[in-house]
Amino acid sequence: MTNRRWLSWVWLIALVIWTALLWTPGSWFWDLSKVSPPRIIPLGKVLHVVSYFALAASAGWLPATRRTRHAILLGLVAHGAITEIGQLFVPDRDGTVRDFLIDSASTAGGWLLTRPWWPGDSGARSTGGAGMS
Repeated sequence: MTNRRWLSWVWLIALVIWTALLWTPGSWFWDLSKVSPPRIIPLGKVLHVVSYFALAASAGWLPATRRTRHAILLGLVAHGAITEIGQLFVPDRDGTVRDFLIDSASTAGGWLLTRPWWPGDSGARSTGGAGMS
């Protein structure tokens, strides 16, 4: 098995950047409701889905035990809750239960859809091939 320690640093840096963006005052996006035609799904919500999905999916390739990976996933759910609460105190931001649910569902989706390919995990496919350790 190759040394994947560097993945831990990349993953952690991505989490820190995402946290900083969530606690940055104001919106990072233009008001899409004024775009013609108006967008149905706000870009910020799409970013929530993509970020938590990617963080959860990539957790499977971190050099960690299965138990630690599952703890990381629970930590991502807690991260969603903590950042939403923190946003209540950030100017021009709002923490919502809806965003927490989006974050949690995206974390679960990232885990459920990629877990069969996680190297060294008991849920890995037994067909062999790439990604198996």
